[in-house]
Amino acid sequence: MSFDDFDDPLDPLAGGELPALELDLPAPPPRRSVEVASPQAEAKRPAKPAAPEDDIRAAEVRALAAYPEPPENPAAALLYVLTVWPRRRELRAQARDLAAREQVASRRADASLAQLGEALLAHPDALAGAGLDALAQRAQQDREAHASAAQAAAASREDQARARRDAEAARQTATAATEPLKAREKALADETDALLREKKRADAALQRVEIELRNALGDPATRAPLEPAFEARRAEAKLATERWTAKDAALRALRTELADALERLRRAEALIHELSREAERAGTSRVPTPRATTLRDLGEAGLHAGLHPSGGAANRARAAVEERDSVRRERALHERAADEYDAKGYLQGQMLIGVVMLVLLTAILALALR
Repeated sequence: MSFDDFDDPLDPLAGGELPALELDLPAPPPRRSVEVASPQAEAKRPAKPAAPEDDIRAAEVRALAAYPEPPENPAAALLYVLTVWPRRRELRAQARDLAAREQVASRRADASLAQLGEALLAHPDALAGAGLDALAQRAQQDREAHASAAQAAAASREDQARARRDAEAARQTATAATEPLKAREKALADETDALLREKKRADAALQRVEIELRNALGDPATRAPLEPAFEARRAEAKLATERWTAKDAALRALRTELADALERLRRAEALIHELSREAERAGTSRVPTPRATTLRDLGEAGLHAGLHPSGGAANRARAAVEERDSVRRERALHERAADEYDAKGYLQGQMLIGVVMLVLLTAILALALR
């Protein structure tokens, strides 16, 4: 699931404008009220907290790694490698799993912080008192830009859907025109072939009479009865040729019409294919909007400043951030633990393993050559 799409279920604006939020008058410190602070509050804007992995102690790293003491001799180096290697592999695998969990937790935290930022925009005086008015102004501008971009995206999707409907209609029309043309083309082709065979038979009969007439040039008695037959065969051949020529012309015209219909069908199908690819590219190329970033930053700054609007947005954001920071710290701890080994002793052990393998291979080769 992508949290960057316009219609993200966690998007603060996905369901429309949020209801107006009222302020809770907070309990005693450490929570700050969202009422306007003193004029000096802007100069006391809360500093960004330290990264969650900054408090990891070296002892905690060594305890998780659980590597043996550095080797004191080559024999111990060999055992050191055989012990450290599987543990390092295990720690790295756990770090990769934690990195995947961190990515999910970070997106959830970003969405919750953006919701908090959206809620805080309803309280400009409190934001100004906390020194966050400039960030709030940028978030408001990006919010408006996002609304415009969302509207443009919706219009683009509607335009694409309309183009898809038109292409589908064109394909149906072309298909409806093509099928009967195919049937007519087949029938007309069969008729044309039959007439062509008749034409060939008539031409052959005419040729036979012509041959007999040439052979009877010196015999008027033999030639006389052949001349009426020649005229009859010539008329038949002419008629057969005319019928075949007309049918063949009709077939050619029909095939031209069918080719045009098939081309319309091909273009409609190609357009549908390209529109599908275009929609797929649009669905996978969406990028985070500036609004999501600034609202998240505003929510995070407001959370650190202790601003707490009603509606539970701050509590949800705090829980999501704590989950994200916990996973991030654990991932960093595993990464450091994986590298908390004695590099010198590890290298010595690897070299020793290489020497042992070389000796074994040499011995095996020597035995094989005997």
